[in-house]
Amino acid sequence: MKHICRVLLPGALACAMLFAAVAPASAQSAPDATSVLILGSTVSGGAGSVEAVKAAGLGYTVVVDSDAAWLARSTADFGTFRAIILGDPTCSYPASPYLDAADASKATWGPAIDGNVLLIGSSVPIPCITGARAAPN
Repeated sequence: MKHICRVLLPGALACAMLFAAVAPASAQSAPDATSVLILGSTVSGGAGSVEAVKAAGLGYTVVVDSDAAWLARSTADFGTFRAIILGDPTCSYPASPYLDAADASKATWGPAIDGNVLLIGSSVPIPCITGARAAPN
């Protein structure tokens, strides 16, 4: 299967997003072959977040996990997703507690990453200050 990577950019200060193509595995966790997984605590608005809306607009099936659901996944589960997306819900530092579940389980989801990795750290202060949610094209 060909891995497809596209950039999703949340309009936020110090936004960090991990977008990595992951190989299909035997686990049944992803609903289909075009599913992406978002850690809900790392975005604002869950399925209505900028990250989720952009991914859905690109044709991906979006799955948003709670911290508990994320922590319950196996490496094989993570491996069924085309991408794992971690956002920045509040444009703030430190990233805790938003990334705590991802950090606590990196030994589980990390081995599932076998494609491209994109990490974006940006400074777009106006959208963060004004609350604008438009993402750059």
